[in-house]
Amino acid sequence: MSPTEHEHITPTTLPTWRQKINPVWWLKNGDSFDAPVENNGQPYLPEVTNPLLRSFYWWWRNPFANFVGFVIGVEDRERDVLGTVPIKEATMWDHGAHGWKWMLTIAPSWQWMIAFSAICFAGGFFASIWFVPLAAFTLMLGTGLLPFVSYSGEKILFYVGWRYSGGFGVKINKGHTIATSSK
Repeated sequence: MSPTEHEHITPTTLPTWRQKINPVWWLKNGDSFDAPVENNGQPYLPEVTNPLLRSFYWWWRNPFANFVGFVIGVEDRERDVLGTVPIKEATMWDHGAHGWKWMLTIAPSWQWMIAFSAICFAGGFFASIWFVPLAAFTLMLGTGLLPFVSYSGEKILFYVGWRYSGGFGVKINKGHTIATSSK
């Protein structure tokens, strides 16, 4: 069994409720569509000089960033995170290590519990194939028990769930050989 770690996270970015219900804001990365000059300490696409093209590439890299981070994600809520050590790098194993990683984010929301109740009520009237997964998704958000699992292997890398950042994500790389570090 892998060692686990616990951390309490207090958010620094707090969008307004008007932003969270605005579908145009869901499409943005932060508060704009514009590409940053730097990304993770490195120049972002220095060879692309057209600002509109740079912004398109930035948006296409992560469309719906605000939606997955703040609407179905919990980046703007206080939360507790429990998972495989090191927890901040829960997305995948680094440096050629392989195997499973997991994490559980705990961030209850009364707003999502109200949505769950409404979906269950509507589900009684409008039974459809979408009812069960939608009800399960809103129940997870309402109770605040948000799972994350990832696997890094020789030829596959995937993750699904609520990442350390609080945003929801899915990634699958098949046929991809994971690079190993050399010292």
